[in-house]
Amino acid sequence: EKEHLKARNLWMDAIPGDIYVDDIIKKYNYNNQNSVTAVLGEYDAPSKQYQDILTLTFNDEGNTLVYGVSGTNREMFVSSIVYSLCTNYTSENVNLYVIDFGSESLRLYERFPQVGDIVYSTEKDKLLKLISLINDEITKRKKLFADYNGEYKNYIKNSGQKIPLKIVIINNYDSFKESYSQLEEILVKLTREGERYGILFVIAATNSHSLFSKIERNFHHTFVLDMPDKSDYIDILGKIGNVYPASFDGRGLYRNEEVYEFQTAHAYNPDSLSEHIVSVCEKLKEEATYFAEPVRILPEIVTTDYTNSKLRGIHSVPIGVNKNTLDITTWDFKNNAATMITGLEFENMNFFIKPFIDEFKEIKNLTVLVLDAVDILNNPVNEGNTFYYKTDFNKVVNSLNTTVEKQKEIFTKNNYNKAIFDNVKPVVCIILGVDNLLLKLNPEAKNNYSKLIENTSLLQTIKFIFIDTIDIFKKVEYDNWYKAIMKNNQGIWIGNGIAEQYTLKLSKITRELQEDVELGFGYVVRRGISVLTKMITSESGYKGDNYE
Repeated sequence: EKEHLKARNLWMDAIPGDIYVDDIIKKYNYNNQNSVTAVLGEYDAPSKQYQDILTLTFNDEGNTLVYGVSGTNREMFVSSIVYSLCTNYTSENVNLYVIDFGSESLRLYERFPQVGDIVYSTEKDKLLKLISLINDEITKRKKLFADYNGEYKNYIKNSGQKIPLKIVIINNYDSFKESYSQLEEILVKLTREGERYGILFVIAATNSHSLFSKIERNFHHTFVLDMPDKSDYIDILGKIGNVYPASFDGRGLYRNEEVYEFQTAHAYNPDSLSEHIVSVCEKLKEEATYFAEPVRILPEIVTTDYTNSKLRGIHSVPIGVNKNTLDITTWDFKNNAATMITGLEFENMNFFIKPFIDEFKEIKNLTVLVLDAVDILNNPVNEGNTFYYKTDFNKVVNSLNTTVEKQKEIFTKNNYNKAIFDNVKPVVCIILGVDNLLLKLNPEAKNNYSKLIENTSLLQTIKFIFIDTIDIFKKVEYDNWYKAIMKNNQGIWIGNGIAEQYTLKLSKITRELQEDVELGFGYVVRRGISVLTKMITSESGYKGDNYE
């Protein structure tokens, strides 16, 4: 002690119980873009005085089983897989589909570009659609890979083309099996054939008795988390010697020639995981050019949570789900100077208006002005980029006109070059009640309104969205400002009666258009062609909170 000497440890310090994916990647300076690899944590080989990063290379190791009595530990493991894959690979490299029959904690990841969909225990129709999607993808890839020895690896190596690895994760297989035992036979086929075609499975279950033996034999890599007895590890991994996991959450054993103890990394610090995931997800969505294909269904209620993956800017704002194709329908507000949203009555549109406006709040580098001339929004609050007006319409219109007139001067001086506005922050102006707004404008503001609309049609620096009943649009359709900016064969119609009007021009009136539509439906009209669409709404549904 006097000499301050300290004996060298005979053994390395044990891996701590709390480690994190991003920290592990930095610690080992890990970067593998040659294959799709999940960073899981660290493993320990005490006899060799060796510790290293624990990874799972899906291209090589294929289908994977995760066993553990604790659902929390299994979800920690699966969460690390999803997080590390999504933060290190694009959706061009990997697509994830999650069947979450656990606590639904994996819901956090459903908006990531790489996550095609997450299916929960109550979503039978969606689950069957996912199984069908995977089966169809195997059939498609069999044909695609025929000239490449029928293998994903050969196709990627020799074709010069990119096609994502698809990974299906089943969390809490015990519950899945209890509810859908009839699907086990198709899972035997999918897990057997999928590996060859770049479609892999990760199954998290309580123990090896949870799985149908025909399924288990299609899995070649196994991680074992908490087990009640040492014999359980032996049953799964064979001889394990003196290796036995410490009592930490996420601690376990796996075999790689020898049996090693490992510690699962948290995706992130659990205390701030939700906030971090939201932040990372938004960044990845901004950078993404391709999103994993979702499972196509027609939800009972189409919420913005369901359609959010297609919200990519004002050029792609979701408005509903196509009744026939089940694709999420979007509208391009960037390349439409003005858009009409209409129906027979405002009451038909109420369920749609607020969630629709709320979507624009999530678009960065945008200013949204909402002029509510019919007082339809209850106590709106200015938030972020969105500003509401129920009065002062003269002031707003005059101010916008002044701004646009200055822009027009600059435009003229720069030889009519629209590129000078490329760095100008775009504005979306949503007008609720066109006729009411015009009635509330004084003569000067009404004149400025007309000039504003006509100049905006030329400059395209403000995008207008007009929401009113069809009789009002019929009333103003010959006004100069309306003719200057509105395309009469494009717009969004909500509810019944589209075939009974002539203001929103349709190329053909079919029998379907003359029939009543179900609550929540409408039509998206592009160049006169109408498509039946189930519109977005809030969680309270199409009848709303106060429906009687």
